[in-house]
Amino acid sequence: MDVETERATGEKARPAGRRRLSGEQRRASLLDAAARVFARHGFDATRIEEIGQAAGVSKALIYEHFPGKRELYAEVVKNGTDEALGRVAEAAAPGLAGVELLEAALGAFLDFVAERPYVWRVITQDVTDPTIVALDESMRRKAVAAIAALVSVDPIAREQLDPSEREQVAEMINGATRAIVNWWLENPTVDRERVASNLMSFLWLGLERTRSGQRLEAPSGAKRTLGPER
Repeated sequence: MDVETERATGEKARPAGRRRLSGEQRRASLLDAAARVFARHGFDATRIEEIGQAAGVSKALIYEHFPGKRELYAEVVKNGTDEALGRVAEAAAPGLAGVELLEAALGAFLDFVAERPYVWRVITQDVTDPTIVALDESMRRKAVAAIAALVSVDPIAREQLDPSEREQVAEMINGATRAIVNWWLENPTVDRERVASNLMSFLWLGLERTRSGQRLEAPSGAKRTLGPER
């Protein structure tokens, strides 16, 4: 998963007889190349020429599909977020609840990161451009809303947690998952199953109690204990 070793597949020389890419295919190829370059250099340091070189096309051709670098970056972020959330939603099959639901959702997300680490790096990069910062925040809120919707699928959580509490749980799941995935990308030799197991244990041991109504109480002068919500 070392982004530095990734190579964009371009068309520097199209052999005779090779099928010409459609507009949609060309756009997808440019987005893939852009994601790899942005992941390596960041938004500010990346030049359109570098993306063209990675995709094997001219700068002029890129401008036929995208107005500029900002629009390319934004499309990578939006498409990547939608793909990740789509995989999670698809994995959360009807009838799943509790630990099985969380395990399926996290598994689908980890698979996405493992297969497209450069896209995930772009999604979570620090960027100073105000337009991109606003987009990143909107995508984060979209992810939290999707997680809250999954939490609401679980009948016990839906009964015990009000909408505000489900959103708080979703924020915590999102934050913890983003953090460990970013750590994993920096430590790619760690087995995916070990990462998944540790993340599941961390989230579920607390979530299972929370969804059943338990809260950490601290009466004056007393030791903190776990007890039912009052």
